Amino acid sequence: MMMKTVLIRLLGPAALVLLLVPPVCAADGLGSSDPNSLFSVDRDSAINGRIKAVNHAEIASVMDARIKQIPVREGDGFRKGDLLVEFDCAVEFAELSRADASYKAAAERAQVSKELVELDSISKLEFVMAKSEAAKALAEQQIWQEKVRRCRVYAPYNGHVAALYVQPYEYARPGDKLMKILDDTRLEVEALIPSSWLTSITLGMPFSLVIDETGATYQAAVKGIGAEIDSVSQTVKLIGVIQGDNRGLIAGMSGRLIMPFASGAPQSDR
Repeated sequence: MMMKTVLIRLLGPAALVLLLVPPVCAADGLGSSDPNSLFSVDRDSAINGRIKAVNHAEIASVMDARIKQIPVREGDGFRKGDLLVEFDCAVEFAELSRADASYKAAAERAQVSKELVELDSISKLEFVMAKSEAAKALAEQQIWQEKVRRCRVYAPYNGHVAALYVQPYEYARPGDKLMKILDDTRLEVEALIPSSWLTSITLGMPFSLVIDETGATYQAAVKGIGAEIDSVSQTVKLIGVIQGDNRGLIAGMSGRLIMPFASGAPQSDR
C-alpha cells in the first residue's frame, strides 16, 4: 500500500489510471491477432433481408411552371399511362398554336415557290429560301410540341404513389421533386450474406423469407450476387426475386432468409 501511495505521488493521475485499468487479454477480442475478428459475420446467425421494388423512381419537374392538378394522392394506385401531374401550360399551348400557323403558311409558300420555279417565274434562290423558311417553321413547331408534351406527366408502369412532395397550385422549377412512385407488382429481396456462402449459393437457388411484420413466409430464388465483397465485414449483396403470389408484401418490409442449408454455416457441395 505504501508503494502505491509513493507511485501516485511521483507519477500523478497517470499512475492511478494504470493501477485501476485491468490488463487486456486476447480472449476479450481486442488482443486477437486477426484484425478482422471484430467485424466478422457469424455464419450461424440469422440473415435479414429487405423487400424493395424492382421499378421505382422519384419523378422530378422538367417545367418552370405552376402545378395545375395532381389526380393521385399518396398511397393511391395507378395504371400505366394514367395522368400523374399536369402543369399550367396556357402560354405553351398558345405558342404551339402560333407555331402551327407559321409552319402552315411557310409550307404553303414553299409549295407555291416550287410551282413558280418550274415555270421560271422566280429564281431558284427564292425557291431555296422558301424551303428554308418552311424547315425553320417546322423545327419551331416541333420545339413547342415537345414543350407541351412535358406539361403532363404520365405513369410509366402500374404501381402506387409512395410519396408526394408537392401540391396543386404550387410552383415547380426544373429538378424539383414531385413524387416517388414504385411498381409493387415486381418485388425483390436484398440481403448481405457472409462471403463464405459463395461456395454454396448458385443462381436460381430457392430459399424462404419469413417477414418480420406479418410472420408470413414467402418463397424466393437467388437472382444475383453482388460484384464486390466488403473487405471489412466480409459480406456480399444477395438479390432474390419473390416467386408466385406476393400479396401482403410491401416495399420496405424486412424478413429473415432461410437458405436450403443444413445449418447457418453452409457446406459446399461442389
